Amino acid sequence: MAKAARMARWALATLAALTLLVSLAGPAGACSTAIATGSSTVDGRPVVWKNRDNSLTVDCWRSIVCRHTATGGSFGSGDRYTDRFNYVALTATDSVDPVTGEHYPWMGVNERGLGLVSAACHNLANDVVAARGYPVSQDTNGANNGVLNMWVLSRCEHVDEVEQLLRDTNNGGGYNNSYARNTNTILMAIDRWGNAATFEADGDSFTRDNVTRTYAQDGEGYYAQTHDDDKDTANPPDGGYNGFDWRANFSRVTWTKPNGFPYFVDDYVNEIVGDQVVLTGDRGDGIHDWEDSTSAVMRWNRIGIRMDDNHLK
Repeated sequence: MAKAARMARWALATLAALTLLVSLAGPAGACSTAIATGSSTVDGRPVVWKNRDNSLTVDCWRSIVCRHTATGGSFGSGDRYTDRFNYVALTATDSVDPVTGEHYPWMGVNERGLGLVSAACHNLANDVVAARGYPVSQDTNGANNGVLNMWVLSRCEHVDEVEQLLRDTNNGGGYNNSYARNTNTILMAIDRWGNAATFEADGDSFTRDNVTRTYAQDGEGYYAQTHDDDKDTANPPDGGYNGFDWRANFSRVTWTKPNGFPYFVDDYVNEIVGDQVVLTGDRGDGIHDWEDSTSAVMRWNRIGIRMDDNHLK
């Protein structure tokens, strides 16, 4: 318990720093996330990072801290999972769940030391899937990205429990009589044991990419190595995770759904137009969104952080 409390206090301090970072990011149209653990961090403890870029509404850039107190209840009709843990998170003023009246957490940590950051995954959205000739998987009555984050923070303390929650809600999980989630998300999770994993989820399926290595640059200087789906393999033991990962808004895990839709797809080009990251064109520029994203290993250079700087940690 003492260790979990220390982890939670440390994470709260991290969230305070993230508040400034997210507020400085300014309005734009995409997000960047990163995760590291083991030898890729200074002291071996896991770290998650998020740059939240959004321009959907006038006030969407206004980041605030939200706190959730566990009630032992649920988050809506048919939600059969127990609300177990208190959590604190960063959110936006306009990110409010209409069912509970609470703010959606876009990055946060619970009292058991499980933390997350998430970003929308554009190429898993229903309109992209339908445009490619595949049936949509997301149910608009299902839990959206924000509700999924609420579930994870209030119910999970180990990264394996995040995977189980996703398995349990592929069919909607009983929520609002839905047949699937309404999610197209990239969710990075860490826990107090130092475990770290990246999940990519549409409505009725998901992938898991365990953070177990440091990805190397290819001959052109890009981090082009493919990522595999780890969810049906044996996971590392507690403390056996090591390395770093990052995402922009596109899936990077090699995975094909039973209906044939490939996760490992990117038909968009990210460009800076004025002060915004804009998705343009129909030609793909590769899964790494070379122009401006953490997959090209940089996004907003005015924030002053480049992941391809010459630093080991």
